[in-house]
Amino acid sequence: MAGSSENRRRKLAILGGTTLVIAVLAGFTLNQTARNAGPNFEPQPVVSGLVDVVNSIGEVMIETRDNAFHARRTADGNWVIAERNDFPANIAMVRSASVGMSELQALEPRTAQPELLGRLGLGAPEDNGDAIRVVLRNREDEMIGDILIGNNQGISDPEGLNRFYVRRTGENQTWLARGSMTVQHEISEWLDKNIIDIERERIRSASFTPAEGPIFALARASEDEPDYALNNIPAGRELSYPGVTFGPATAISNFTFADVRLVSEIEFSNASEIVTETFEGLQIIMRITMEDDTYWASIAASAEGQVEQQQEADFITIATHGWAFELPEFTAQSFLTTRDSLLAPLAE
Repeated sequence: MAGSSENRRRKLAILGGTTLVIAVLAGFTLNQTARNAGPNFEPQPVVSGLVDVVNSIGEVMIETRDNAFHARRTADGNWVIAERNDFPANIAMVRSASVGMSELQALEPRTAQPELLGRLGLGAPEDNGDAIRVVLRNREDEMIGDILIGNNQGISDPEGLNRFYVRRTGENQTWLARGSMTVQHEISEWLDKNIIDIERERIRSASFTPAEGPIFALARASEDEPDYALNNIPAGRELSYPGVTFGPATAISNFTFADVRLVSEIEFSNASEIVTETFEGLQIIMRITMEDDTYWASIAASAEGQVEQQQEADFITIATHGWAFELPEFTAQSFLTTRDSLLAPLAE
C-alpha cells in the first residue's frame, strides 16, 4: 500500500513537471509567434509619387454611397464646385484632400479579406459601403490618386495627426494610415462661405421691410451704445425685455448658408428685405423668401464714404451676384423678425 502511494506521488510529480514544461514551451511558442507576427513594416506613402505631382491637380472628386461631387480648377486657377454651377470652392477642403493624400503614410497592413472590409468602414460606395472615395486627377484629366477612407481610430498622435483605415480603390489590402487628411463628404462643406464678414461692433442699424406687417428699424447712435432702439413703437407698447433688439440688428454678423442656387431659379417678388448699415457707410441689402419649405436669400452691397468700404462692398457684390443662398432656419428667423415679436404682449 505504501509503495502504491509512493508510485502515485511519483507519477503526479512527473505529470506536474511535464505540464510545467508544456506550459513553458507553449508560452515560448506563443511569444515566438507573436514576435514573428509583429509588424515588420516601414511606413510608406499610401499613394506613391503623389507628393511630386500634387501641384498639378486639376480635380478632386468625393464619392459616397449617397452622392458624388467634383471640385475643379478653372483655366484662371480658381477652384469651383461643378455640381453647383461652378460656385467657388472652399480652398481649405481642396488642400486637405490633395495635399493630405500626398502626405498620407501607411503605418501597417491590416486585413485583405473582402468580407472584413466593412468592419473597417472600407466598403466601396458602389457596394453600398460606408467608405468615402477620394479621386485626384491632374490638369490633363489623368488619375493620380484614388483611395477609400474608412473608420477613424478617434485618437491623434503628439503631432496632431490622425489615424484611420484606408485602401487603394480596386485593392482589398487595407492599411492603418496616419496623416492630416480630413475629408468632408457633404457638398455644403465644400462651398466657399467667405463672402460676408461684418463684426457686430460695426453695425449701426438694420431696417426691416417684412413681406407682411409694419416696417421698422433698429438703430444706435454710437458704437458705445450696447442696445439698439426700435423706432415706430405703437402707443402703450414696450420692448419685451432689454436687449431683445440686439440679435435681429446684428444678424448679418452671423451670416452663413447651407447651399446655393442660381438666383434666377428662385422667385423673390414677395420677399422680405433687410438693410444693414455700418458706421462707416457700408450697406448690405438682403432679400429673403421661402420656396419648398426652404429659406433663400439674395444679397447686394453698396457703400458711401471711404475707399475701403467701397472695396468691401465690391467684394460682397462679386461674391454674391447671381446667387441665391439657402439659409439655415435659425439664421433666417433672425432676419425675419417682426416688430410685434420684439414687443411685450398687450395687457388683457
